[in-house]
Amino acid sequence: MQDERSFERSFVRYMKSIGAYITKGNSGASRGTPDRLICYKGKFIGVELKDHPNKPSELQLYHLEQIKKAGGIARVLYPDEFEEFKRSLDNE
Repeated sequence: MQDERSFERSFVRYMKSIGAYITKGNSGASRGTPDRLICYKGKFIGVELKDHPNKPSELQLYHLEQIKKAGGIARVLYPDEFEEFKRSLDNE
């Protein structure tokens, strides 16, 4: 099982490999901003990366909800959901 840091490295490597623009969302930004902000095929995506048993904070959930309300894609992503996330990118 991957820890959160290792999972994040794998996630970033994959997103770059498919041509996505990806940046760290919470460095210097407002608290609660998703870990990674992505633009892929014209879609804005906010992803909060977690490992089990960690859960997102209320503030993180708030920011994810705001992204959804603005028409973006936002989610909490655990390592065991990564393969499903990859498949869903072209279907969102």
